[in-house]
Amino acid sequence: VRQALQSAKTLASPAVALVTCSPGIEEEVIAGIAEVLGRVPIVGGSAADPTFKNHGWLAARARSHSKVQAQVLKSGVVITLMWPSVRSQLVFSSCYNPTAAGGVATKVQGR
Repeated sequence: VRQALQSAKTLASPAVALVTCSPGIEEEVIAGIAEVLGRVPIVGGSAADPTFKNHGWLAARARSHSKVQAQVLKSGVVITLMWPSVRSQLVFSSCYNPTAAGGVATKVQGR
């Protein structure tokens, strides 16, 4: 987030942060964004395969030493900060399809 803010051509807070991250670190990512940006809307979720066996991936563009480079990551965090200059709308689809199976988590560990 700090790197993106340094590259931005404005000192204004972004209108929204689009986030995709590896499963299990979502709360830490949200806390980090809030620490740096304050109250900014966050849209996104986990990059996980249906089995949560770390087969998901993230696509990113990273800038280092004035060079922009595309990357495909097996794990990590991709944050896109947006400062739209026109009225914008966002459609977010997770491609999630519910099933007849369901349940209630009554106890969790490691999250």
